Amino acid sequence: MDVDKVIRQSWTGFALAGLLSIGAWAQSQGGSGGSAPSTPSSSADVQQDHKDIRKDKRDLKHDWRDIRKDKKEIRSDKADLRADQKDIRKDRHDIHADQRDLSKDRTDLSRDVRDAKNDRTDLRKDRSDLGKDRVDVARDQQKLRQDIKTFGENSTQVQQDRTDLKRDLTDARKDRKDINADRTDFNKDRADIKSDRNDFRHDAKDLKADRKDVQSDRKDLSNDKQDLASDQNDLKKDRKDVKADKRDLRHDRRDLRRDRHHH
Repeated sequence: MDVDKVIRQSWTGFALAGLLSIGAWAQSQGGSGGSAPSTPSSSADVQQDHKDIRKDKRDLKHDWRDIRKDKKEIRSDKADLRADQKDIRKDRHDIHADQRDLSKDRTDLSRDVRDAKNDRTDLRKDRSDLGKDRVDVARDQQKLRQDIKTFGENSTQVQQDRTDLKRDLTDARKDRKDINADRTDFNKDRADIKSDRNDFRHDAKDLKADRKDVQSDRKDLSNDKQDLASDQNDLKKDRKDVKADKRDLRHDRRDLRRDRHHH
């Protein structure tokens, strides 16, 4: 009787152990079944990966477009720099030419002023000589009349008086001719002085304008250098963006392969 009881208890234990094992197996199956809905999640990841890849490709396309634009702007900036440097060289050449013209104008003005001064001196001297000649002519005429009355028309004294009078009249005509020439030269020198002063003012104005042009061209050169540096920085930045977008594209493609493998 005791033996039967022991057997029944043993069978009961085996039965309970079997039920527990079956329950544990069912629970484990239930847990594994809970991971089965991962399929929709993997599909969504794949779609997101495709979307990221398309975005990366668009970013790359925009980056390459920006790079082409930056290179074009850099070429334009370099052309502007060359043009500015050419303008500066031309302005410097013009400044040197203006300075030479000013130096020549000063020389011409100084020479014409000196000539005018000499002509004025000559004019005063010729006027003085003409005045003396007139006095001599008047004296010769008076002496001639007296000698004619005293010694006769054909006397030696009268002939000498006539010779002296003729000589003094010739001197007077020469002095009048010299006065006219001196006046012409003096008026010409005054006109030259006026022209030289106009040339000097004109050349000084050109020099001032050329110096202003140099300052403007130097400012343009500085601005173009800044533009070039800015565009070169943009190019470096865009190249970094290309590198970053390529890296993102590789990562997204790797994620896509992984998600497809899990799916």
